[in-house]
Amino acid sequence: MAYVFDTNSFSVLGNYYPEQFPSFWREFKQAVAAGKVLSVREVYRELERYARHPHLTDWVKSHRSIFTHPRQRRCGSLATFSPFGISKCW
Repeated sequence: MAYVFDTNSFSVLGNYYPEQFPSFWREFKQAVAAGKVLSVREVYRELERYARHPHLTDWVKSHRSIFTHPRQRRCGSLATFSPFGISKCW
């Protein structure tokens, strides 16, 4: 199972400073490496501009590969979970 993070989810992670929560970041790094954490490029752009925590900005830039362009087949499965459905994929 993969987890798709939005801007708010990453923003909350900014409150978990690596020095204070090293085990969290270690586990999160493993989840990312295993392909269990995904996001989209629009989230990357928002975080690049508006992230309040330097450690989060640095992390986002060094993990840019998880911020992908949504593909049509992924949008179809998202429509299953969305109460509004998706008629067009970005």
